Amino acid sequence: MRGLTLVLGSVVWGLVGCTAVPELPAPQGVFRAAKAPIASSTRFDPASMAGVWRVTAAFASAEGTLPAAQLEMRMSGPAILVTRGAWMMPKGTYEIAELPGRLVRQGGPEVWLLWVDDDWRTAVMGAPDGRVGWIMERGKASADRTRAAREILAWQGFDLTKLREVAQ
Repeated sequence: MRGLTLVLGSVVWGLVGCTAVPELPAPQGVFRAAKAPIASSTRFDPASMAGVWRVTAAFASAEGTLPAAQLEMRMSGPAILVTRGAWMMPKGTYEIAELPGRLVRQGGPEVWLLWVDDDWRTAVMGAPDGRVGWIMERGKASADRTRAAREILAWQGFDLTKLREVAQ
């Protein structure tokens, strides 16, 4: 009887593991001053965007730490395909706009690369309308790069009091 209980328990837990995790809704609000200047990075390189990025901080109205989020991107012809998305950048195809660093998803948010470090380890993304913004990393974050990313967000008009840490 104990063996049957263990088998049934394993089956139930296996089925629970197969259920889809619901995607979090986008936070409500605008997190940057509408009249503040904003610019996308001229260092944008679509091939360098490819890969897995771990979101370390993002804007949200709610207090506290946000749930873990990763983005995975790859080149898809003249566009970037987000194969693992999160509320700030949902899955889908993002066309590369004429101006560098600007990605446009049909029916979705426009997001810009605002800054990236020299080795493409830390990047800052945001929307010109101020509804989303985040810092993402590859590998281990450094205090210097995180400070630079926060300074870029502040310089481009984002309200750093609404920037929340993301669980790792």
